[in-house]
Amino acid sequence: MTQHTSPRSSLRRAFCTAAALACVVFPSSAIAQQVDSIFRGFEPTGELQLEMNGSTVDGAVIYRSHRAASYLILGDQLSSPVLLNIRSQRVERVSFLKVKKNDDGTVDILADAAFEPMGSFKLGGQEVRFDLEGQKAVLAPKPPLLGFQTAVALDKHNPAYGFKAEEYQAKTADVAKLNGYGKNTRIRIYFGSWCPVCGRIVPRVMKLQELVDNDNLDIEYYGLPSPMSDDPIAEEQKIRGVPTAVVYVDGVEVGRLNGSELTAPESSFANMLADK
Repeated sequence: MTQHTSPRSSLRRAFCTAAALACVVFPSSAIAQQVDSIFRGFEPTGELQLEMNGSTVDGAVIYRSHRAASYLILGDQLSSPVLLNIRSQRVERVSFLKVKKNDDGTVDILADAAFEPMGSFKLGGQEVRFDLEGQKAVLAPKPPLLGFQTAVALDKHNPAYGFKAEEYQAKTADVAKLNGYGKNTRIRIYFGSWCPVCGRIVPRVMKLQELVDNDNLDIEYYGLPSPMSDDPIAEEQKIRGVPTAVVYVDGVEVGRLNGSELTAPESSFANMLADK
């Protein structure tokens, strides 16, 4: 079972390894150009949000790159993409024309991009602070997603969920078993949007939900705060870690799966339901 992880520690761990970006229209002329060997493979992440002068910047989508150890920030309210380079602890500007969006959802910076220094950032507590275009900018953890949620809401809150869902290859034979299961089944996934393990597991469940075509089987998601004991349903159901899947058949709980037991959710659910 996954132990509790605070948003504060998640931010510190993520900021020491990654990068961020917002949605823009990327020029088609960039596609044929050479990609930088380091600043490539930025993946979407919805763990953080950009704030300027105390207000959340709408439309700022955050991506990260473990390879580059950097955050890349784009948004309609910014005059150009902004790179937070973890190795140098510098804030730098890069041209929109030097940013390339790939078909798989990742983002690269082109090899001939020039980086304009804009100062440095400070990492303190739950926030990363820096000056941006004459304003006080902050990268801060998003508020947790709470209560009953849909896969669409999860993807909207954190685009990384949808990105990872697309990457996941479910086992066809086990999906077929679930499609053929005849009893009324409900699977509730307790998760924390602040939980890094949930960030890996929940997208796989989302992909499974997309693949399953069985009116008898329903998958739902329930977001918990940190600490989880603050949620009365979690206390009532004795949820002690996330992610936790509770499986009901004909309205009766038949089992639970936790953490690594959900690494291949289609197989775990198919095995649990085989004799139910």
